[in-house]
Amino acid sequence: MTIAGRDALVAIEPFVDCLLDRHLAATREWFPHDYVPWERGRSLTDEPWSPTNSPLTAPARTALELDLLTEDDLLSFHLVLWNVFAGLGA
Repeated sequence: MTIAGRDALVAIEPFVDCLLDRHLAATREWFPHDYVPWERGRSLTDEPWSPTNSPLTAPARTALELDLLTEDDLLSFHLVLWNVFAGLGA
């Protein structure tokens, strides 16, 4: 990282720290079964899923799939950022 890049990160750290605190204060834990009741679940091995099972439109389904992929990889993204910036702060 260049000195200018590091200086920019140091300059915005107070703002990022404030936004991180705001985000953490607003978060709430949730689980998939909060939105899809257990009794609606089924074995996709026994009954394979098909797009006709979804009430969502194709664009909405694609957006949801991309969102899930991004959320699933969020820990990997965080690890990469942590390794690049060596845990320098917010």
